[in-house]
Order: sequence, then structure tokens, then C-alpha cells
Amino acid sequence: MKEVIALVAPPWWLIPSKNLLTATEHLVEEYAYNLSKCGYKNVIFAREKDDTDSYEKEDVNGFNNDYRYIPLGKMDRKYLAKMIGKSYRGSLFFYWIYILRVSFKIRKMKISQVVVFQTFTFCFWLKIINPKLKLIYHIGNHELSKKSKYFNYEIISNETARKVLPKIDYLIAVSDYLKQGIIERFPELSNRCVVVYPGIDLNIFKSKWENGSSREKIIMYAGRVVPDKGIHVLVEAFKMLKRDIPDIKLQIYGMDIGPNVQENYLSQLKDDAVELLGLYPRKEIAEVLRKAAIFVYPVIWEEALGLAPLEAMTVGVPVIVSDVKSGYSEFINNHNGFYFNTGDSVQLKDIMKKILEEPERQHDIGCNARETIKTRLSWRQCVEKTVQYLEEDKYE
Repeated sequence: MKEVIALVAPPWWLIPSKNLLTATEHLVEEYAYNLSKCGYKNVIFAREKDDTDSYEKEDVNGFNNDYRYIPLGKMDRKYLAKMIGKSYRGSLFFYWIYILRVSFKIRKMKISQVVVFQTFTFCFWLKIINPKLKLIYHIGNHELSKKSKYFNYEIISNETARKVLPKIDYLIAVSDYLKQGIIERFPELSNRCVVVYPGIDLNIFKSKWENGSSREKIIMYAGRVVPDKGIHVLVEAFKMLKRDIPDIKLQIYGMDIGPNVQENYLSQLKDDAVELLGLYPRKEIAEVLRKAAIFVYPVIWEEALGLAPLEAMTVGVPVIVSDVKSGYSEFINNHNGFYFNTGDSVQLKDIMKKILEEPERQHDIGCNARETIKTRLSWRQCVEKTVQYLEEDKYE
């Protein structure tokens, strides 16, 4: 009989969630669903809804995953945060009471295989309470790959890393780019840091070139609406393009959230032809992608992966991404997408114009893009590799 695998979700968002922005929570949901499809029993540990939440839990995908909800106390929310200060997330006492509750619950359930998502210091307490645990840390950010604060995002200090890393059997990085950054900072991880690409659900992100989906002159972005995502570059390029092609539209899906939120950033993006559409459920994002002519991901910072343009590729939408060094560059080439010089709105405008003027090329690029994702971002491959690392010895 196969063992139960525990997936530990970050405690800052509700799960299951219909929130567009919570890529990690969507990833946890899909991991669990696809583990089950492949015959592996699993359970998700997530925080219980409380009076701080403005959203409801909603299983919009119909995954029917197994959840264990753990309450998040006032001590974790207020007093520990105040005591530890700005370096809270990098502290061993990050949501300490919460992770102790999770750890003891895992011990009570006699679970011996755990995957922790995006909450590095949780690994320390899980292994302290469950010394025989086989533990994987799934990482999709720069907290271990950068040596100093990056775009206001905190990193894990060397002191904390040296305490936690021995508790982890394997680190799963979401891209080779991220893995190389981690190993450059921590060379001792060369045998324990591996790349497992996440899958993309082809049933949710169906091809726009099937069943006569409408093809409108819509340029689209989806994700967090903050300066590091470079949306101002896209808006500037769009305004220039509109002078040549008056009937185009720009749709921006997302919300201003994260450490780089600027009070007046959204107002800078407003324009009569720019639609700021807020949060949409993921299935609805897949639907609007099928109507888009172009998806633009104009980031000015390095993305650990960049799932949004890869999902657009799955639908068959031509994608344009900035050429800043990022995980998505492991998938996008001149055969299935387009690059522009980071921050260069004029070049971005020229590329968008050329795509809109060549409908046949839209089709060819889009079909090539979907084929790339089908081949390289399979959920079965992701599950099999993850289970392989859970089941093999630490230093094989």
C-alpha cells in the first residue's frame, strides 16, 4: 500500500482558492489532484479560514482534494511578527505555533513523506517533531538563490539556512535557472537541489485554435499588478500601438499585492482603452486567454519560472516576454514566442504590431507553443519525479 504524502501549503492565503494571484496555492491544489490521479494518496495541510479573510474557499476546479485545516492563532499573526520584526519570514519562528500544530498532526497521522511549499523555516520544525520524515522543500522564489534583498523581497540569511538545510532531503526548484542560483550560493546542495517542472492542465487551458474560438484584437496580461512586473512598459507600448491600430484593447487581470505595491501605480495605468479587471477565477482566465491575440509578460525582474506566459502558451496565444534572465527562457524561443529588450516599450510596440498584422503567424506560433508545453510540462512527469525523490535515499 502506498504511503500518504502530506503537502504543506503556505498559511497566508486560503486554499482551495479562486484567487488568480496565488500561483503557489494553485500549484499545491494541482499537485494533490494529480498525485491522486496517479494513484498516490495525499492530504493538504492548510490554514483555517478566519475573520481576516475577505475571500471564501471555493473548489472551482472540482478537484475534491483532502484537506486538514489548522487554525492560525493571534500569537502567530500579531505578537510573533512584532517581536521578530521585518525579518519575520526568514525567522525560525515564522508562524511558529501554526507549524507546530501541523507537525504534531502529521506525527499523529503517522505520515512519513512531506512536501513543503514556499515556507522554508517550516522544514526545521517538521523534522524536529518528526525526525524520520522524508522531507522535500518545493521552492519557486529567490529566497535561497539571491545573496541580498531582491526587489524588496527578503532572502533567507546564511545563518538560518545553515540550520534548516540539514533537515531537508531534497529541494525541488521550479527551473534550472533557479537551481543554478541556489547552488551558486550553497554549493553543498549540488546533490540535493533538483529541477522538477510543474505541469499545466491541458483540460483547463484548452487550445484557442480548436472549435472556432473567437480571435479578437485583445492584448492581455495576468498576474500581480506591481512595478516589478513591468506593466507600465506594456501600457506605454499599447498607447503607441493604438495610434496605428485604433480598435485594439488591453486587458489587465490581477491585483496590486506584494512588497512592491505603489499607492499610485494603478492610477498610472488607467486609460480609456485599458481595462483593469481585477481578480478572476483561473478557469475564467483560461477562457479569456482563448479570445486574446497576444499575451505580454513585460517583467523587469528575474522570474524564478513565470507560470503565466507558459499557461498562455498552452492555450496557443502568441506570447511576448522580456529578455531578463528568467526560468521561462527554458521554454520560449523564436519558434514558439517572442522576446523584447527589457523595458523597451518601442520594441515591444513593434513586435505586437507585427503579430497583429500577420494572423497566419499567430496560428503557427501558437500551435508550436502549445506543443512545447504538452511535451515538457506534463503533470504525470512532475508527479513521478517528485515521488522518486520522496522514495529514494538522501545521498544516492
